[in-house]
Amino acid sequence: PLSSGDANNVLFGFGLTVKGYVEISDFYINGNGSTYFGGGRLFRSDDEIFSEDDIQISSNVTFNASQVRVILSETLQGFDADGETKYYFLVADYTNENGNVNSTIQFSFTPNQANPAIRLSNPSSTKNGFSIVGQTFSFAKLIKWTGNTSTACSVRSNRTGGVTPGINDVAYIGSQTIA
Repeated sequence: PLSSGDANNVLFGFGLTVKGYVEISDFYINGNGSTYFGGGRLFRSDDEIFSEDDIQISSNVTFNASQVRVILSETLQGFDADGETKYYFLVADYTNENGNVNSTIQFSFTPNQANPAIRLSNPSSTKNGFSIVGQTFSFAKLIKWTGNTSTACSVRSNRTGGVTPGINDVAYIGSQTIA
């Protein structure tokens, strides 16, 4: 599960094959990430595996109530028989410590979604008749050790929220540098 503070989470990936010349202006990806994510970025790769070598092509990412909008200026040219395939990865940071940890989220493209999955600026058109469904993510509550009451692990008031971590929680016990 994802927990608050997790950075650089790959939330959704997809490939796009182009035959000819197109300019892409927007992607609309289904999924309500507004409660959980910030710092969204879109990366492009020549292969289907996300890595640090991939190129960030947009940081203009907005997580809305039902869709993620990515604004970009991307030109693709595929003039051979197979076209050109590029892979895209939506990456974001889990920033909300107080999100609903008992829920899940999934990002997708679906036929006839609220806004077209792909908006082209040249030639001017939209693409929306396909389905790509990403993995399902769950969320973990981050419970931090405070040690406010004592040094005993069994004392609940020594942890944020006064709760004992469960199997879907992340327990954070700080470290200390000793000189």
